[in-house]
Amino acid sequence: MAAAAALSAVATAQNEAPPPSAPPGVAELTKPKFAPDVDPFTTVDMDKVSYILGRLQFGRGLSGTPFKLNLDAVKDGLSDAVANKSPKFSQAEIQDTMQKFQAAMEEVEARQEAKAKMFLTDNAKKPGVKTTASGLQYEVIKEGEGPKPAPTDVVSVVYVGTHVDGREFDSTKSHPGETTTSFGLNKVIPGWTEGVGLMSKGAKYRFYIPGSLAYGPSGNPQGGIGPDETLIFDIELVDFKPAAPEPPAK
Repeated sequence: MAAAAALSAVATAQNEAPPPSAPPGVAELTKPKFAPDVDPFTTVDMDKVSYILGRLQFGRGLSGTPFKLNLDAVKDGLSDAVANKSPKFSQAEIQDTMQKFQAAMEEVEARQEAKAKMFLTDNAKKPGVKTTASGLQYEVIKEGEGPKPAPTDVVSVVYVGTHVDGREFDSTKSHPGETTTSFGLNKVIPGWTEGVGLMSKGAKYRFYIPGSLAYGPSGNPQGGIGPDETLIFDIELVDFKPAAPEPPAK
């Protein structure tokens, strides 16, 4: 739909002179860049495009999953789909296989949920760990002073995120060029919105965030986070300020 609309707009522009107030170069931008009989993709390294699509569009969503795929079979399935070939398996085989796969995924999720509940139950008994009404757990490593950020504020933090087994999956330092990480407090996972909202500037807390306050049943495969996974974050609140007002609608 969007591509069709864009092509329609270009076609219209080709048949109409730009208005007198149009910036210089508008007419040139609407001219075709290729002769009608030239394939525009000849100027594109399609090997790179193929890799990028496989890496970013298809593969990234399958990373961090609790199962191992046969990549050769994935390539066969992709090739058959692109070539519009008939599936190698009957509809009955496909349905039976995917039902078994779904059952296996549900079992994995059930085990992870039970493991997370056990961890949080035991963790809540540790000295210094507090639990909020939502189920968020936290402990104060260093207390700050002053007011606390509102959900609509933009906060700057330094953080480290780990799985319950201690494996790090994300941090401020893992993003080149960043000394702090800034974001709208109401634009992140609920556990962060609630947790950072408890802090004053200069504070450092450790949060134990249940899956229901993190990435939920979908998890975050791109980040290596499983369904309903409990996560641990060490967060230092460096600063916060009100969000800039949004520009008025035109």
